[in-house]
Amino acid sequence: MTKIPKRILVRIACSGLAAGIAVVGLASSSRADTLIDTYWGGGNTYSGSPGTAYPNVSGDLIGGSTYDIFSADVQRTGAGNNTLQVTINTNYAGMAGVDGLTGYGALFFSTKIFTPTGTGPQYAADSYTPGRFNYAFVMPQNPGSGNQSGNYAAGSTAGGLFQVAENNVVLSNVNGTTTTYPTNPNAGYYFRQGQAVQYDPNGAAAIAGGSWTVDALAQTIAFSIVDNGILGNDFMLYWTMTCANDIILGEVSLSGGQQLTATPLPAALPLFATGLGALGLLGWRRKRKAAALAA
Repeated sequence: MTKIPKRILVRIACSGLAAGIAVVGLASSSRADTLIDTYWGGGNTYSGSPGTAYPNVSGDLIGGSTYDIFSADVQRTGAGNNTLQVTINTNYAGMAGVDGLTGYGALFFSTKIFTPTGTGPQYAADSYTPGRFNYAFVMPQNPGSGNQSGNYAAGSTAGGLFQVAENNVVLSNVNGTTTTYPTNPNAGYYFRQGQAVQYDPNGAAAIAGGSWTVDALAQTIAFSIVDNGILGNDFMLYWTMTCANDIILGEVSLSGGQQLTATPLPAALPLFATGLGALGLLGWRRKRKAAALAA
């Protein structure tokens, strides 16, 4: 058996250890952020202020717990963090069309960070203003109740991520009526008016593809958008159902968000173990040599 010089052994051990660490470090380096729903928004003639139908009820929610939105979990994943994952936590998951009046909204983004009108964190007088959002991920308004999912490729005219053309933004409505009760008694329904809820591509092609999944049991609506960094790491995120009975809006920061723990890749473990084993062998040889000299 050929004897391996000690200097070569040290070099092999250190190289193996460094390579193992390097591969483990590349396993996962994504960031995540969670947006809590504190935003109310304006256009509420139902509750929350004097002169409304129920002035002592929170202005955050209209029409009961079915429409409640709690939070949004946001994370970048995939090769080079090219995919944006957004999970909306809401009781409305699986409820599209159940009331016969409302459906899922589009997921809106603004890469131009803005401050809503009024006083935070509720911004109770804030309504949609033209130019506020520059991207929207479109999913079906009413794909059916319960669990549903869909997928769109870049270039699709039916869904996916679109650059927003202002005239194609759809405002909050009930059965197409955009004015809330009691201003328009013919509507007969309270909802939060003057809010962006859906986006009509109007024949345009999606600039990025992705998928959406509704899990009624988990109460989540999840989006996976392969944007290849188009949206960046810091942006405003907005989602609501078509009546805007509850809205989540806020700034997401993935550049300063929580660093997720890296998960070692299985392929890296043998290389890592090789480096440690070589170092252990070197230490054993040194102890044996020292013991021989002392004898």
